[in-house]
Amino acid sequence: MKQESDGLEKSAIVRLLSHDHEHNLQYLGPFSLGSITSAIKKLLSTSSPLETISETSRADFYGPMKIPRALNITFLKSFMTLAHEKYFLLEPYMLVETLKKNPSTRKNWEGFCLEMALGIGCRLVWLTRVKTYPQPQYYFNNAMRYLSKAEMKPLREIQACALIGAFVERCFTENSHFYMSSWELIGMALRKLIQYGYHKKRKLSLNTAIEYEGTKRIFWSIYCFEKALSLSLGRPSSINDDFIDIPLPISFKMSDNPTEIQIRCLFEKQKMQQNNDKFDQPVTEITILIKATLMSKIRAKMQEILSSVDCGTSKNELFKQISDTLEKWHRELPSKQVFNNALEEKKSYESLEVLYYEAKLSLLLPMLMMRRSEESLLLNDVCSAASGICGCYMKMYHESDLIFSVHALRTTFLAGMTILYFVKMFGHKKLKNVHISLRTCSSLLILFTERWPSFKIYQNLFDSLWDFIELEKQTEDTTRDSKNTVKLLNNRSIKNIDEVVDPYANFRAHFNKNFWNMVLSHTC
Repeated sequence: MKQESDGLEKSAIVRLLSHDHEHNLQYLGPFSLGSITSAIKKLLSTSSPLETISETSRADFYGPMKIPRALNITFLKSFMTLAHEKYFLLEPYMLVETLKKNPSTRKNWEGFCLEMALGIGCRLVWLTRVKTYPQPQYYFNNAMRYLSKAEMKPLREIQACALIGAFVERCFTENSHFYMSSWELIGMALRKLIQYGYHKKRKLSLNTAIEYEGTKRIFWSIYCFEKALSLSLGRPSSINDDFIDIPLPISFKMSDNPTEIQIRCLFEKQKMQQNNDKFDQPVTEITILIKATLMSKIRAKMQEILSSVDCGTSKNELFKQISDTLEKWHRELPSKQVFNNALEEKKSYESLEVLYYEAKLSLLLPMLMMRRSEESLLLNDVCSAASGICGCYMKMYHESDLIFSVHALRTTFLAGMTILYFVKMFGHKKLKNVHISLRTCSSLLILFTERWPSFKIYQNLFDSLWDFIELEKQTEDTTRDSKNTVKLLNNRSIKNIDEVVDPYANFRAHFNKNFWNMVLSHTC
């Protein structure tokens, strides 16, 4: 009887957590990346569907169930270089040692962590690196078997939630679903951190110095991940920053088997940090996490202002404060030379710069929408931020997980549309000034949609609008009859638009000085 009861409870819990994806109406904030890009798509998409592509593409994985060891090593390297350094959820040394072990001798927790890392790494590996891939789901299923038997502790529960969230974010497509979204899973991980008090500073001791530093890295990694997802969706975060007093990680290089001197040095730095004493921190890979955390705090404040029902202070004044904080963050970045020398050019300096440009665009676009009278003053800065995003993405995509991110795809699309609007408003003479940025944007969207085929409509829409702007430049008389327009289109071999009477009717109707007002009305 008890067994039947337990089965019913588990079934009910799964039903409670599962999503009905056919009727999945979920809230997106009006100034969120998802809302704005979806609104643009609705406004500008033609009645005749833009060219689409099936979900099956070179990005789908297939292959043998017995994976060659060399391939697993490739996937683990992919995870550690493209994913781990962004969110410090696991120790690379532990993963390497676990891979060396015979599967029969691995502990269940070790097996779970390794299989999750291999699954994410499998998705992130470059399509040209290997010819045959196993499915990421293969590793995920193995990981779930290990997890069901693993001995769990509070921090492990948190790491498991975060790792599954990272997997769902990168590896599940519209045709494959998990019970919960990455936003829910990462939010659960953050709430578990709060539940166990990991958001509060701890009493320091030499014996726990390394463990405490590891906890700080996990906390702030999950914090950044949760903030990024919440910002992208325009939803409140799981924790108010005022409740957090655990210090930021310390930028400190530690060997896999730290010496007593290293541990003592770390402990002394932790004491200085907790006493609010200033001390030098060299540039390391942790520097990126620290700077990303500080930026997450700035952007969370930005979202709070935009989403607040009653912020109690003039929004203009608050925007000014945020803008000043943003510029201060940018000024305090290490120089490019110092950064490259310290990391031996293994990580791109643009991984820091792009945080600034993304935040700048997120701040200026809402201002552009709400303060139409100041458009001419804002547009140059908006275009500069958008161009900065495209330039940074192109320089860093080889060494990051950007092309596996829907967030990056949407951000690039929005940046490109912003640049085209700048040209539309300031005249076609500006087109040559931003041509490199537009070409970069188009190239990036091709790369992104290779991994996310269902989002190809964004690439087609951007390229089609760019064609329209180019055509306007060639024929300043936009009232030319439709036959001549179609003839020009055919001569330029435009493939993204079907041959209809006026394939640009939607662009003519909506891509004008009222464009951002119309976008805002579609997001609210």
